[in-house]
Amino acid sequence: MIGGNEGLVERASHRERAVPSSAEAPRSAENWQELAPWRETAIFHCTAPHLHRLLLHMGKSLAETAAESFSADDLPESCLRAELRAAARDLHYLEGFFTQVGQSAKASDLNREDRQLAAAARQFAQQVARISARIEKRIGPEPTSE
Repeated sequence: MIGGNEGLVERASHRERAVPSSAEAPRSAENWQELAPWRETAIFHCTAPHLHRLLLHMGKSLAETAAESFSADDLPESCLRAELRAAARDLHYLEGFFTQVGQSAKASDLNREDRQLAAAARQFAQQVARISARIEKRIGPEPTSE
């Protein structure tokens, strides 16, 4: 219960914890679906652990509901093409995120190591852009609705 006394106790007991709960999950190709509902690059802004956990729970519920109602017959193209198109869109988002992180060197007073990381982020943006472009070239244009 987030709004009652139990929520206050839970929040207070987790306040000293600096690392959000999703950061503790092992990262691997096998568990990618556990992290799929929300982008970590968006929810990392939510540093209050109880809110972070709430977002993760909501995302899991949303993903389960979406999976239950999914029908490949409703797609305007093959499921494989739609999945790859979705991946390309996510990569475009990631490209923008890396670009924004890379710009932090211009907007902030960073130490030498962080300036190098910002430069690496700009390179990652370019690499991700190339991957998304390759995917889009392979799958072709989006089908038009008629």
